[in-house]
Amino acid sequence: MPDAGTCPIPYPDRFHVAKYFVSKLPGDAIKDEPKLLLYALSQQAVLGPNTSPQPWGWNVVDSAKWQSWSQLGKMARLEAMRLYVKTLDEEQPEWWDRLPDGWEAAAAEAASAGALAAGAPGAAAANGGAPSAGGAASISNVLQEGAWVVIQDDGRKPLPRYEQGAALLGTQVFMLGGHYAGRYLEDFWIYDLGTLQWSQARATAAAAAAAGQGEDGSGGGGEGAALLAAAALPPSAGHSVTVWGERLLVLGGHTKDKNPKAKIAARVLDPSTMEWSALATTGQAPCARGGHSATLLGEKLYVFGGEDCSRCPLADLFVLDLATLAWTKLEPPGKQHAKPPPRCGHAAVVCRDKLIVFG
Repeated sequence: MPDAGTCPIPYPDRFHVAKYFVSKLPGDAIKDEPKLLLYALSQQAVLGPNTSPQPWGWNVVDSAKWQSWSQLGKMARLEAMRLYVKTLDEEQPEWWDRLPDGWEAAAAEAASAGALAAGAPGAAAANGGAPSAGGAASISNVLQEGAWVVIQDDGRKPLPRYEQGAALLGTQVFMLGGHYAGRYLEDFWIYDLGTLQWSQARATAAAAAAAGQGEDGSGGGGEGAALLAAAALPPSAGHSVTVWGERLLVLGGHTKDKNPKAKIAARVLDPSTMEWSALATTGQAPCARGGHSATLLGEKLYVFGGEDCSRCPLADLFVLDLATLAWTKLEPPGKQHAKPPPRCGHAAVVCRDKLIVFG
């Protein structure tokens, strides 16, 4: 964990987030001298050493910018990023706690634009990622049997994160939410294995959800707006994503809602319409949680462990019958020492009709 007073965002993303913060400041928030230094360091970090011709005329501002950038010489880009952030730290202490709305997407776009300006396409090909212009982009063209391969792409990509949910449907990897710099994310990305490119998607709550039923069997009328809002995935992390036919079933996840009496949320995303709908279930549903495992065996989805809203590890086992949408709590027999203790962030797989838990 970072020390108090230290920005938790890693480099190079810290630099791009810092740039976005500076762009939203009032013009007089930073004095002229550090503002000029920030400009020069930003140029150096994104474009490298100054190779542009010296401006002519009496434009004092442009001349000062050019001179300040040129004085950085051959300073490495990463060093320029660090000095940029250090300068901002001195001028605007703990600026990361005051980031305006929309900073995640803006930072990701700035990072992609910066990579392209810095010549990332050539670097990507050299690193064994996306193929050159003469080759077709495909996952099969970059895989090497028995070896790890870093797959690079030159386009816009999501911010780094953890506790995101992801699932493979056809030739597309769907990734939702996660944790970044101590914040819950709600963005939705698709990675195409045919083109090796990321694209950001938008999903909306299905209008039909407003007339649907809640977990207690009621619904419609004045509850419509609440059900509609509940259908969409909020900023969350630690949720599970399971392929269910041609749809994605999303269970749980940590959110800002810390209601200890809440039950696990069940949502369905239809990629063909890009619409969310709330799944009305019956029976003994698990408490709200994140970091659990959700493993599909036939028409039954087994949910094990995780953490509750207080981040307390769990060791309970539930099954959701996808044919009846009914929850059941299971108490498997066996010796006490053989039962898995409370845990979260583990993996679970099915092997020969058995559920195997790792970690």
